[in-house]
Amino acid sequence: MLTEFRVGECKADLAILNGTSTVYEVKSERDSLSRLERQVAAYAKVFASVYVIAAETHVSAVIASVPKDVGVLCLNGRYQISPVREPRADLSVPRQPQSSIRFARSKLASYFNPVAF
Repeated sequence: MLTEFRVGECKADLAILNGTSTVYEVKSERDSLSRLERQVAAYAKVFASVYVIAAETHVSAVIASVPKDVGVLCLNGRYQISPVREPRADLSVPRQPQSSIRFARSKLASYFNPVAF
């Protein structure tokens, strides 16, 4: 599990490499959605599954602005997370953690700062 994981000029809130590669971008009620499309596009180049965890107030706007293969989770006022839409995994991204790391390093090294693994 990696936090604040750099992907290009974007910084993913949470990345998990455990047999597949999944990234989570969190948008609280105080966050702007102005960078979300760019963030999701960058993450989709590196991770098999992309999720946006959005405050209830942002869910409709997130669904309207991200591709249908991006998963959406709703964070309610009681800090509970519930699924809204499941992601469609990108089968071209390697599924094993070491393969995902090698893939990211070799093919997309210019998109993020190297992280010690």
